[in-house]
Amino acid sequence: FHRNDAARVWQPSDIRSVSALTASVEHLVTVVLDRPLDVTFIHRASFIRDRLRQVRQELTMQADSFSMGARLCAVDLLEVCTRFHIVVEHRCCELGLRNLPPDEAKFDSKMNMQMYTQALSGVLQYYEEMRKDGVECVNEPEFQAYYVVSNADPEVIAGKLANLPPFVLRHPRMQLALRVYGAIQGGDFVAFFRELRRSDYLTACLMHKHFDAVRHTALTAINRAFRSPGQPGSETVMPLSKLQRMLCMEDEEEARTLVTHFQLETRGDCVVLRVQG
Repeated sequence: FHRNDAARVWQPSDIRSVSALTASVEHLVTVVLDRPLDVTFIHRASFIRDRLRQVRQELTMQADSFSMGARLCAVDLLEVCTRFHIVVEHRCCELGLRNLPPDEAKFDSKMNMQMYTQALSGVLQYYEEMRKDGVECVNEPEFQAYYVVSNADPEVIAGKLANLPPFVLRHPRMQLALRVYGAIQGGDFVAFFRELRRSDYLTACLMHKHFDAVRHTALTAINRAFRSPGQPGSETVMPLSKLQRMLCMEDEEEARTLVTHFQLETRGDCVVLRVQG
């Protein structure tokens, strides 16, 4: 393992073969990641992250010489990298809030998502190139779906979908991703959380990145729909337990924290919905 150095001159002997890279990645995700819990997840993940970055770098440097078998192995490795960064983002996104004191672990969400984007972009490029050679990768619908769920630009998504083959577009994972995307763009929080309950673990991890925005939209809609009609200042109450179920929160205390953050009043175990003047 070597840290990034723009001035470094790579020698052929420095670059591992695809089979060696495969063995390295398998060791990282099956042995290192499962080390005893006395080593915290964030520290294990940071160790693995740096080494997966070098794996991607070495794949890039020799990609032009790959045989079809080597390209399929490269696809597998980039798929592992992408899944790894999705899990890490979800597991570590609240470090300093719930898991560990801020001084015990440092997690850079921006850097992790950049690495996720790099790994995902790399595997999507391989899919496109291999389709031109008549090869369909069985996991392509899964990773195209991740792209849709994690991207927020309608024009980019429209252009991407126009170039995808029918077997990808018709796949259940892509169909779920499109429903999630439509719910986000349409501000339909009911549909969003309905799809969350149906989704697989990794898709749910990516959906978690949208929770704040979707819940903000939801609270605005709920305050408008459930409050009592009348003069400014008239009010009604909603049990926090009901809000918790509607917005897929862990408990009533999380619901209380959310409504307080958005400057809604709580009264006992209820949130106050008030007509604004």
